[in-house]
Amino acid sequence: MIKVLHILGKESAGGAEIMALNFQKGFSKNIHAEYLVFCPKTNTLVNKHAMHDNIKLHLFPDFKILNYIQIYIKLKELFRNVNYDIIHLHSPVLGFICLKAAKKTGVRARILHYHSSAKSEHASKLLRNTILYHAGASYATHFIACSKKASIAAPRNANIKIIYNGIDCEKYKYNHTSRIVIRKKLGYENKIIIGHVGRLSFPKNQTFLLDIFEEIYHIQNNCILFIIGDGPLQKHLKTYIKGKAYEKNVIFWGNSNHIPELLSIMDVFVMTSFYEGLPLSVLEAQSSGLPCILSSHITKEVSVLNTNCFISLKKETAIWANVILKKVVMNEINRNHSYLDMIEKGFDITHSSRTLEEYYQEIIGG
Repeated sequence: MIKVLHILGKESAGGAEIMALNFQKGFSKNIHAEYLVFCPKTNTLVNKHAMHDNIKLHLFPDFKILNYIQIYIKLKELFRNVNYDIIHLHSPVLGFICLKAAKKTGVRARILHYHSSAKSEHASKLLRNTILYHAGASYATHFIACSKKASIAAPRNANIKIIYNGIDCEKYKYNHTSRIVIRKKLGYENKIIIGHVGRLSFPKNQTFLLDIFEEIYHIQNNCILFIIGDGPLQKHLKTYIKGKAYEKNVIFWGNSNHIPELLSIMDVFVMTSFYEGLPLSVLEAQSSGLPCILSSHITKEVSVLNTNCFISLKKETAIWANVILKKVVMNEINRNHSYLDMIEKGFDITHSSRTLEEYYQEIIGG
């Protein structure tokens, strides 16, 4: 049996954290996986996911430079006591402490996993994070990226294994009954619903999404913008649309455990991100048969359905609006079978987990 510790970094329940937890679902009994997060709270989404799937989760204090020594000692104690075969780090910025502790305690395989092509959400932290990325990489023995685009954050000469993110495709398949029932309950039977799922944060560029929707509203005012997710910019985004004509047509739904049902009520999915690795929400939307209108900054590796479209963020909001509305009118795809296309293309979590498990075996056997 191979003992693996996945280190998630700080708790945010974003795509990287959820993806790391999802790997557990497809592992065979030959893999014993545990998880570590730098957040002592027990009521977080990551904690709830771990409890639901009966996953061993180690809760460490929030990482701050002032408690560096304390955390470094705790990490070494854990690594010595459990004797892991592999440390799999999903937060490259923490490599300088996590992978260093792993190396010092004799953990032979130390993986650094890149889930995004960018090194920081904030320009002010870019230089700091670049230094930390470089320092952490020096302690890694192996490198993984969720896409070719995400791999640009890795060291230039690193031998990188590309393992695409995966989801439970069947879970997100289109449900016509849910669509009818929920739309009727919300009073949206005859509305065009434009959907977005993502953390409300700078990289997702949701202010631009709201600008696009304002343009759409002027053309077609029976549209609803459904934003699912939570995050630090929620208050800013609500303030941004306050008093505008379309304010009541924007729904901030918050986090939800009913993403498959909510995707079924949507007509089109839009993501305007500045950068991504391989966004899970786009995989989920495609499994539900939604045409996806995506920023050209998002890797084309994520696109499976031929109804998808990539647009530059430099294009005017009017161009985005017209493309989105045309996709709603022209979408003739059979949404019932889209999840099968996703499985066939290798984006099911079972395939991703199997690929990762084979890589673990290669590492340990090598």
